[in-house]
Order: sequence, then structure tokens, then C-alpha cells
Amino acid sequence: MIKNIIFGKRSYLTSSIIKKINNYKVISSSNYNLEKLKLLNSGKYNYIFNNFYPSFKLNSLSHLDYENFLQLSLTNLVKILSNLKIKNINKIIYTSSCSVYGIKDNLKNFESDKYNRKVYAAFKYSSEKIIENFCRPNKIDFYVMRLFNTYGNANDNFSFIEKLINIKKNKLNLSLINNGMSFRDFIHLDDVASIYKKFLTNNYNPGVYDIGTGEGKLIKSLLNFINIEPKKIIHLNNINETTRSIADIENLQKNLRKYKFISLENYFRKKLKIKTKKKFILLNLTIQAISMRAQ
Repeated sequence: MIKNIIFGKRSYLTSSIIKKINNYKVISSSNYNLEKLKLLNSGKYNYIFNNFYPSFKLNSLSHLDYENFLQLSLTNLVKILSNLKIKNINKIIYTSSCSVYGIKDNLKNFESDKYNRKVYAAFKYSSEKIIENFCRPNKIDFYVMRLFNTYGNANDNFSFIEKLINIKKNKLNLSLINNGMSFRDFIHLDDVASIYKKFLTNNYNPGVYDIGTGEGKLIKSLLNFINIEPKKIIHLNNINETTRSIADIENLQKNLRKYKFISLENYFRKKLKIKTKKKFILLNLTIQAISMRAQ
């Protein structure tokens, strides 16, 4: 039986994955554990990389953190790959981010990176290329998974959905960028874990995949749905941001077929005990149309 090695002990995605698969081992990407990898010299292994610099620390990243950022984001990945035995690798899954799609615009417009999102995206893309350059010459099946906005773990301080739930429950203020007139694709962590399981157990074409629902929700409509009071909203306007970030799941659908994603609406209802019949404003990337969906 093929064994699964997952890097990223503190990853919320790791917590979801281990609920879906068997025969796994979760290890840290620290130098101490690199020696253990050399002992994995019999059988076949799938390697899942969920390790990276914690997203919730990006806002406070300073020059004092650069060495740690480099270590957790890139150096550990290189060291791990250097210690793996090629003949024992079955598949590699690398958890990346949809943030890499902003790199093209960043190259055209060199601006300050106040929240360190650009440097995060650049290191994610660099890691993607390292994975690809490692796997292709060695004929290893690899899957670079570009995750869109995840939710599903109340402790995730980087999740916009979990922030909204916390704000609503505790009657806190919300900083809203550009009146919430942008579309974002939100996917539950359990859906991501289920998708990873399918890629581990089936022979899909290697390469890069967008991991999202393929459907964008207008941020403003989310606030209306959970009834955030206007007086609790702090407006931050004229902020440079991507107005539409939606997964292109055409290739993913070829493998998943009629996969049914967990409903964000139902998640809100459950967590906040909402009974509203309000509507989300949606943008479906496939049909390129804005629609109103009754709840």
C-alpha cells in the first residue's frame, strides 16, 4: 500500500486531509526530520506539501523575520526534495495559492507591498517551479494546487469567511475595501481535502490546477446575507485590489465531474443560525455572467 507523507503539522488543510485518507504520517519540515526521510527507502510514497510561512503572520512580517520566512517558504522545500529517493516517489502534491495570478500585474506596477502579499505570491510561484523542475525530469506525477479562499476552521485567522463569522458573533467592526465590490471564490477545507484524496487515488494528468468552486461571490452580498450592521463597517476606498478572483475549474471538472461543493450559504446558516432568504450575487467564470440565486 502506498503511504502518504504530509509536510505541515500546523496547517489547517492537513487537519482536513487526515480525516479523509488512511496510511498517512504528518511530519514537520524541520532539519531534524530531514534525516528521517533518508530512512524511507522501501515502498512507494505520496508527498503532500502544506508547509509554508503562516499566512496570518504576513501583515506583521518585518526584516527581522526574513530569515525565518525564507526558511519556511523555500529553503525547507529544497532540502526535503534533496533528501527524497526518486525511486520511492509515487506522486507529489504542492499546495500553492491563487495569489500567484497577481504577479503579472505586480511586474507592470511596482508599488509598495504593505501587507507582504506580493512577496508571498512570488515565493509561492518560485516553489511551484521548483516542484515542476524536480518532477518533470524524474518523470514524477505532480500536482500544483492553487488554492482560492478557504474556510471551514474557526481558528483560521487568515480566512475571510471565519473573520466575518467572528465579527458577526462578537459585534466587531469590519474594515471593508472598496465597498465590497469585488468577487471572491470560497471553498471549504473539507472539499479541498476530498479533491486531494481523488488526486492521490486516481491517475490524473499532472500539472497546475485551480482549487475553488468556479463561482465568485460578491463581498458586499455576503455582508448583506449575514446582516452586518452599516455602523460596524469601516470603509477603506480607493485601495488597489483585484476585483475578480475566481478559480478556472475547467481542468479540475474533467476529473471531478459532478462533484458537489459544500454550500457557503448553509455554512453561514449553521454557524450564525441564519434563516434569511436573501440572495448572493454570483459570478460564474464558466458562463461569464452575473446572476442572483435564491436561498
